[in-house]
Amino acid sequence: VAKGNNRDYKFEISGSSNGYISIGLSDDKFMGNDDVYICVLGSSGKVNLVHAYTTGRTTPISRSLEAIINITTVYENGIIKCAFTSRNITTDRTYYILYAHGPASNGYIQKHQSDPYISQVKVDISAPTLALGGTRSKVVIKVHGALMLIAWMCIGSMGMIIARYFKRAWKGKRFQKKDLWFQIHRSLMMLTVGVTIIAFVLSFVHVQGLSSNASPHPFIGSVVMGLTLLQPTIAVMRPPPSERRRFIFNWVHRITALLTKVLAVATIFLGIQLITQSNGLIGHIMGGCVAWEAIFYIIMEIIQCCTRNELQETEDQKVTQKTMLLILYFCGNLLFLLFLLIGISNS
Repeated sequence: VAKGNNRDYKFEISGSSNGYISIGLSDDKFMGNDDVYICVLGSSGKVNLVHAYTTGRTTPISRSLEAIINITTVYENGIIKCAFTSRNITTDRTYYILYAHGPASNGYIQKHQSDPYISQVKVDISAPTLALGGTRSKVVIKVHGALMLIAWMCIGSMGMIIARYFKRAWKGKRFQKKDLWFQIHRSLMMLTVGVTIIAFVLSFVHVQGLSSNASPHPFIGSVVMGLTLLQPTIAVMRPPPSERRRFIFNWVHRITALLTKVLAVATIFLGIQLITQSNGLIGHIMGGCVAWEAIFYIIMEIIQCCTRNELQETEDQKVTQKTMLLILYFCGNLLFLLFLLIGISNS
């Protein structure tokens, strides 16, 4: 940006893209209420300048080019270049500089596939400054994704497995006057609830609400959050084990848990697509993690069926097998989780 005569400002934008490049002047680091200048490649191969205004995480609203003069545009060797002079800028304000690029269809911009670069500090455009250290502002979203992975592919999985397969295996073992399996299950699931709440709040704070043009990820995620809060509420109202209607609670609790888990996994897959864009490797690792858990469930179900009518000595041997398998599963699960976290961190 260079100051010209009569408080005019000359902009020059260039970047590698076969769709569009754009810059925005913002009072904060979030999309919305921003003055945006877009250089978009049309179907004829000509670059057009669009002046627009954002109202949120939606397609910007086009504005008149009356205050834009001296427009020159070039597209060569995959590089879009735009130069123009704007008379819209006030001289007594500073702005965060946002830079975004993405695909276009017949001259109409599509949603950018990566977050915009954002200057770390506000820039006084009346005094040309080299704005270094920009960021794609994905740190909060990466933390959100990491917490959800930890909650539902590690902590929550272990809690559900222990409730399903170790209630009978650890029968008679108690801690703090309650069954050991129950104490571990409850602790793990409450930790899952806590981590999920933190991750959920982080995402909403980052996007300042629910995006009107968002993918299914935040909507399904909101359902997961609701079910996650519903589970402990149901658990608090559970009847005593001797109550004849206890089986109703058991089935409601199981079905809600299964539904929450399935939706959580689906939401994580959708989230991975949003964070990593074209990097399909992380999606494959996530698929491997789900397959690893499914194989473990199948093996445990087989063992469960085989021990129902066996002698105590044989059953004790199966308990040892279950415990060893649980340790093996946990180690493999941690390995998958580590690769997923590294992948998200580097995306």
